[in-house]
Amino acid sequence: MSTPRPRQPTGARCLRLNLLLGLLFALLTVVEWRLVHLQILRHAELEEKAEDYQHTTRTEQSWRGQIQDASGRRLALTVPVKDVFADLSVWTNRVELLASIVAPLLGTNAASLAQRVHQSLQGRNPPTATDARRTSAGDLLGKLRPQPVGSPPADSLVSLDLPTAEAQPAAVLLMRGVAPATWTSIQEALARETFGLHTNRLSSRQRALLKSLRRWTLFALDDQRRYYPYGESLAQVLGFVGTATNGHLLQGKWGLEASLDGLLAGQNGVCASSQDAAGNELAFCRTTELPVRDGARVVLTVDLTLQQVVEQALAKVVARYHPTNASCVIVKPSTGEVLALASLPAFSPQLPGASPPAGWRNHVISDRYEVGSVFKVITLAAALDRGVVTLEEPIFCEHGHWTYLKSTLRDDDHHYGYLSVEDCLAKSSNIGFAKIGLRVGANALYNSILQFGFDRPTRLPLPYETGGFIRRPADWPPTSITRVAIGHELAVSQLQLAMAYAAIANGGVLMRPLLVKQLNHADGSLWIKCGPQPVRRVVTPETTRLVREAMRAVVEHGTGQLAALPGYSVAGKTGTAQKSDGHRIIPGHFYCSFVGLVPADKPELVIAVAVDDPGNTAYGGTVAAPVFREIAEHAVVLLGIHPDQAPVPSRPLVLTRDAPAAPSLVALAH
Repeated sequence: MSTPRPRQPTGARCLRLNLLLGLLFALLTVVEWRLVHLQILRHAELEEKAEDYQHTTRTEQSWRGQIQDASGRRLALTVPVKDVFADLSVWTNRVELLASIVAPLLGTNAASLAQRVHQSLQGRNPPTATDARRTSAGDLLGKLRPQPVGSPPADSLVSLDLPTAEAQPAAVLLMRGVAPATWTSIQEALARETFGLHTNRLSSRQRALLKSLRRWTLFALDDQRRYYPYGESLAQVLGFVGTATNGHLLQGKWGLEASLDGLLAGQNGVCASSQDAAGNELAFCRTTELPVRDGARVVLTVDLTLQQVVEQALAKVVARYHPTNASCVIVKPSTGEVLALASLPAFSPQLPGASPPAGWRNHVISDRYEVGSVFKVITLAAALDRGVVTLEEPIFCEHGHWTYLKSTLRDDDHHYGYLSVEDCLAKSSNIGFAKIGLRVGANALYNSILQFGFDRPTRLPLPYETGGFIRRPADWPPTSITRVAIGHELAVSQLQLAMAYAAIANGGVLMRPLLVKQLNHADGSLWIKCGPQPVRRVVTPETTRLVREAMRAVVEHGTGQLAALPGYSVAGKTGTAQKSDGHRIIPGHFYCSFVGLVPADKPELVIAVAVDDPGNTAYGGTVAAPVFREIAEHAVVLLGIHPDQAPVPSRPLVLTRDAPAAPSLVALAH
């Protein structure tokens, strides 16, 4: 017979029930307060964090476009490379060991590599994912959890723990521009590396550590490298690239790389979408998708073979005379196309820092000089166009010595009496052209100079092009008309001069120089075709015919006989100008030049050669004219220009030289 359980007093049961209810109420109060705290007080903050986590933006880098010559040869192109990083999460306590393993794979010194890693770990020059310039670097490094800096070293890798979750990610760049094949070899070598461990004795934790070391000791990010297959050819025109600040991997810093950077760089792609809790993108939740657009292909008017002919000819004159610089530009006068543009000394676009910045300078467009006698062609065109002289008209050249308004002008060692206007150009008489300038008049000559475009840049698509310097006639001293007429007291660029001669060759129509032939899409299809751009008519066709006739005399029996080209008529003009520092003449320093047209009657080429400071005994007819001939005899073959006359039997040359004027000293705005 069971004994009945004694019943607890009613008061005790009520007390227990009240305690349970109180605890439940307190718990509900805490939960409610927590919900209020999270859903109301911290609602905005948490919502923002959730949005940041759920929504992700990915950037896809565009591919920089090529630069090609007129025949499609690639002058500048982009190649894929890898930037190799060390993940500090696995290097922290084993720097020397890992450096000794990695350095041979990278072909570098282990001690210097270890020092770089130590500097990063100690906070000196700390690299981050931002330094890597990759959006994807942040995504990748965010998954890595390095150990805290300063953890005690261990005698054995086996005793080390895996990276902890509390530390912050970090990486250090070890090497840029590693070829993809090299990186694959490095990965394969790391996959076999034991890091000094006995793999058959490892625990599961230690195997995880070994796997982490193999995978994250080094990692690489995609990069681009600009490659210039033809070395220094066309260096000042192409320019070079450097570290980007515009969101792209490469950015143009000089030459066409800089001036056409927006076209070459293209447009990065952007994708905005959502991700799940594991960080995987939810493609169906994409809200924004801007497709990547690779950079355009820029096709130049330059012919690489002709460019290399020019560079070789300039190299010879540099080796012989050791000038400050030598340059040449070749223009097709009917269209304004620039077929070659070279300046020495040059530099390597691949390693621009290995050369002094002076070598980067494009002297054809960025320098301006008192060019001397080559400018007499412009004076002659102005005089003939206004009808103030004829080619047959005699000019008294004062037997080589003439004083005008107490200022003396000489024809060097020549003592000419009467010369026809044509022979004044052929013999390059300063006195004869000073008198022709007086007939034209200051205002008319000044207006002709402006019409030929010497007062402004030609608008070639290259940076740092200079405009000419010419004062207004109201600011000319009384003798200036006799100096401007012979190419002094003004300063022009070599390209301006070449385009003015191209107008003489083109029947009097000044063209804008054309360097970019067309723009193609990244797949090579045509995007924009660039055609000839006439600027204005500057003189009549009849005037240009007469000027070319006089210029032929320069080559046939004047100062430019060394420019004669067998089988072809040549019209040209030599120039030898004393250099000024802006205040006074520099004794023994000259700017020598020759500008020629081939063939003379129907010119298909304008070739302008300049040699800056080749020595005290050098003249335009003896230094620059032979360079013109060497370039022209190759150019006519390369471009298929047919001879226009029978070869003339060789005869002894009787050279006359340009007579450098002694201009009144003016402060030129160089």
